[in-house]
Amino acid sequence: MEKDINFIDEPVEHIMHSDALIISADKLAAAALSVMEKHKPRPVTVLPVVDSEKNPVGMIHLTDLLSKGIV
Repeated sequence: MEKDINFIDEPVEHIMHSDALIISADKLAAAALSVMEKHKPRPVTVLPVVDSEKNPVGMIHLTDLLSKGIV
């Protein structure tokens, strides 16, 4: 986005990642934190949560983990 000043006029599909990180709803909160921390080149702060059929069911944010004392 830094290279393209007109990114605001681009459809989301042109700038999104199609191989987004996800975690299944049955995983532990510590596993979500691990996925977030290990992402390269930099950690992620939001992780989509999916059901067994990979349908989105929610989002977990780093602040959710902080508020529960996971971090």
